[in-house]
Amino acid sequence: MLIRFTVENFLSFKERVEFSMIAGKGRKLSHHLIKRQKPKDISVLKTGVLYGANAAGKSNVIKAMDFAKQLITKGTSPDKVIPIKPFKLDEAYLKKPSRFEFEFKQNGKTYAYGFSLNTQWILEEWLYEINSIDEKPIFERQTVSDEQVIVTPGASLSFSNEEQAGVFKYTGSMGTRPNQLFLTEIANLNTKKLKIAALINSYQWFDKVLTLIFPDTRYAGLTFDAPVADFIQADFVNFLTAFDTGISGIQAIEVDFENQLKELPETVKNSLALELEKGEYLLIWATNNIPYIIFRKGHQIKALKLMTKHSTKEKQETLFEIGEESEGTQRMIDLIPALITLFNNEKVFVIDELERSLHPTLTKTLLALFLTHSQNMKSQLIVST
Repeated sequence: MLIRFTVENFLSFKERVEFSMIAGKGRKLSHHLIKRQKPKDISVLKTGVLYGANAAGKSNVIKAMDFAKQLITKGTSPDKVIPIKPFKLDEAYLKKPSRFEFEFKQNGKTYAYGFSLNTQWILEEWLYEINSIDEKPIFERQTVSDEQVIVTPGASLSFSNEEQAGVFKYTGSMGTRPNQLFLTEIANLNTKKLKIAALINSYQWFDKVLTLIFPDTRYAGLTFDAPVADFIQADFVNFLTAFDTGISGIQAIEVDFENQLKELPETVKNSLALELEKGEYLLIWATNNIPYIIFRKGHQIKALKLMTKHSTKEKQETLFEIGEESEGTQRMIDLIPALITLFNNEKVFVIDELERSLHPTLTKTLLALFLTHSQNMKSQLIVST
C-alpha cells in the first residue's frame, strides 16, 4: 500500500510536493479505508484522485513515480548518465539534485525509501522501517566520489552471516556504482545468504506491487491461474455486462503461437517461451490492439485470441474483433484486467486519465466496483482526471 509520495525538482515541480493517502478524520465513508491493524499503525485510503486542469501537473506526479520505479527496477548502465529531468524554469535548479521518497506498507511492515540524485550520481539513498511514533534505519548511502560509495547499515540490524554484513561494505568497482541505487544492486545479488527482509520487501513493492498505467499504454501481463473458460466467463463477461457494453460474451479462438501470432515481437515470444510456467496463464495485448491469452501446455506455448460476442436481431451470436468495438468499450477491456488484479491481490494501481474515452457514468461505475469488490483486499486505486 502507498502511504505517501514526495518529489522535488523534477519536471514541473520546483519545490517539494507531497501526495498523501493518509486518511482524514471523516467517518462517513469507512469502507473507503484500509484500517490500521496495530496501535502504532495508521489507516490508509483505498482510492485517491488527482483532479486538475490541463498542464496542472497531474500526469507529472505519476511520471515522477514511474521514473523512480524504473530507476529502481531497471537500474542504470555503468558509463551512462542518469536521465533525470530537473525543473527548467529556474536556472539554479538545473544544478540542484532531484529528490524522490515513498512511504509504503509491504508484508506487514511500513517503510520510507528515498534518494536524491543528479545526472552523474545517486547522491543519497535511505531506507527506514517506520510507524506513527518512531523510525528505525535499515541503511543510509552517500556517494563521495566516482570510486567511493558509503553504505551504512542501521544500528539495530542483525545479520545471520558474514556475507549479509559484508554487502554493506561494497564500494566503487567492488559493488554499488555511483550511478546505481543500492536497493537495485542488492536485488541483483541472487545469493540466498544475502537476503535481508527489509531490502527484499522494499524492492518487491516497487517491482511487483506498484503499477502505473498511462493513457497511451495498455496494462499487459495479467497472470492468473484459473481455467481460461472460467476466467473469461466469470470475470470479463460480468464486468462487460455491468458496464452495459452490449457484449454478450467473449470467445477465445486458438491461433498458432509461432506462425500466426505475428503481432508479437520475436523478443516477447522468446521471453514467454523461457519464463512462462506450466499452469500459468498470461493476458497480453499485441501491437494490433488484440488481446491474447498465452499459456504453456506440455512443452508448447499456446495462444488464444479474444473476440467479443454480440446478439443479432435474429437472436444469433456473431463475433467481433476487439478493434471493431467502440473506443469506450476498448478502454473498458483495457481496464478490466487491472480491476480483476485489484480484487484478488494486494496491488497499487495508478492510472493516468482514467476517464479517457469513458462516459462519466462508466468511470463512476468502475470506481464503485473497485470499492465494493476489494473490501477484503489491501489494494489501492489511484487515478488522475
